[in-house]
Amino acid sequence: MVTDGADLFKTRYIIGELKNISDITFVSASVEFILYDSAGNQIDTTSDHIKSFKAGNTWKFKAIVLSDDVAYFEFLHATKTYPRY
Repeated sequence: MVTDGADLFKTRYIIGELKNISDITFVSASVEFILYDSAGNQIDTTSDHIKSFKAGNTWKFKAIVLSDDVAYFEFLHATKTYPRY
């Protein structure tokens, strides 16, 4: 997790990159994470999404973490929506 230094409220985010290694431009894609407190209790989830995830492109996702109680996170899944032909 990172904190946005330019953000007055010190908002935290989970950031990363996802590369579309296929030859398909997806209608959309998303990533989702489970958020835990220091005792290991699941307290929330967060996600980010993109529209038109083009073939060969790299998406730099940024999922916001709103609770100050989040101690760590776990990747849940990534999804994609295929175009209709």
